[in-house]
Amino acid sequence: MKILLLLTFLLNFKFPPRYHTYGEMVDELHYLQINYPEICRVYTIGYSQRFNLPILALRITSYPYWEEQDKPTILFDGIHHASEILGCEMCLYIANKLTSQYYSDSLIKSFVDYLDIWLVPMVNPDGHYITELGLDSIWRKNLRDNNHNGRIDLDYDGVDLNRNYDFLFELGGSNEPNNRYYRGPYPFSEPEVRAIRDLAERKRFILNVSFHSDKDPRMGERVYYPWRWGNGFSPDHIHIKGICDTFALNIINDANNGTYLSIYGKAEEGGLERNYLYYAYGTFAFTCEMWRGYYPPEERVDTICEKVFFGVKYLLKRILQSHLTIKVLDKKTGLPLKAEVRVLEAYAPAETILPRYTDPIFGRVRRILKPGRYNIEVLKEGYSSVKFTIEVPANYIKDTTIFLESEDIIEGKFKKEIIKEDEIFDLTGRKLENPPLKTGIFFSKKKKYVNIKD
Repeated sequence: MKILLLLTFLLNFKFPPRYHTYGEMVDELHYLQINYPEICRVYTIGYSQRFNLPILALRITSYPYWEEQDKPTILFDGIHHASEILGCEMCLYIANKLTSQYYSDSLIKSFVDYLDIWLVPMVNPDGHYITELGLDSIWRKNLRDNNHNGRIDLDYDGVDLNRNYDFLFELGGSNEPNNRYYRGPYPFSEPEVRAIRDLAERKRFILNVSFHSDKDPRMGERVYYPWRWGNGFSPDHIHIKGICDTFALNIINDANNGTYLSIYGKAEEGGLERNYLYYAYGTFAFTCEMWRGYYPPEERVDTICEKVFFGVKYLLKRILQSHLTIKVLDKKTGLPLKAEVRVLEAYAPAETILPRYTDPIFGRVRRILKPGRYNIEVLKEGYSSVKFTIEVPANYIKDTTIFLESEDIIEGKFKKEIIKEDEIFDLTGRKLENPPLKTGIFFSKKKKYVNIKD
């Protein structure tokens, strides 16, 4: 009986007019750019596998045409999977809220002014085309021509884009092309996934939410975070779990009798965007399974998005409220350095997660941490490493600058600056007559470590 009902639904499926087609999504993004040019810019970040359709991103921030800005970066994306069409609607809902309320809501204005927000409503435009045409209402993959026959074979073609990322790729999905979870021939084989990867490499997002839906109602209204691996959790578990828990608690479920559920995802579910972004960049990346199915009634879409937006606002407020931010500069030149920054209480070797580096443009690294004291180590080849303790406040962002000193090799020995007993210097080498009173970073001979004055 269930199979018969499903077949009847598939054969009679028509794409609901409330939901955006690819063309309508493109028009809406350009409409926002035209009407809010001071805070919006549309980017093409890549092209789709089969039809070479532009994969568009909307950037919302003050001065959006300034390519590089020293702000926390956030990514929201939707429709990795073709039939999970709520993801596009959620991204567009966020975009419209941030733009239409920019001048009337001081909180929204602070999000736009102090964050660099990116939205990719439709990662998989080729696959979405299948659902638009009503050819397959539960189509999941893109349209890679797996059998190279030049035709679209819905029983064989396509790659599951959310199994194609390069983290435990071989454990993800299936290696059979006719499987709806086919992970692809190799990591990042799909241009849609490379588009997200390349954007993340440039922007090093501090936070990501990828909006999905699940055809099984029992698996809906959940938010997944990275990760549980065997018997252990991620190095940032105590920090990322609390953020995800509160995000989920801020979203009222569709029945209005509870909230979304926060739950860890398994690292062994290979090839996922969520796990890759955390592994490669330290992004606090969440998968939000909206509603309890693929196609909620059209009149319910705005209500569902409005509820999820309460959670989104919490995330944006949390980033502005407090996080660790350190800038690393060359002491001699004052230029930014790409250096590894370790938070020793949340450190893991490279085989678990990749090292966390400052960005090469500003020399900046950002980490979401619970308020408290942390031991930090800054390392760069050819420079003296630095260790210090820092306080992450609860209600404001404390900006710290570290100057690394180059290790000049003279006659086979490292030349190091000598600081006289009982003398205190700032990081420019200027001697201070009295102990400094303002916040800063200073060296002293006696203590032999970096001291952060509060």
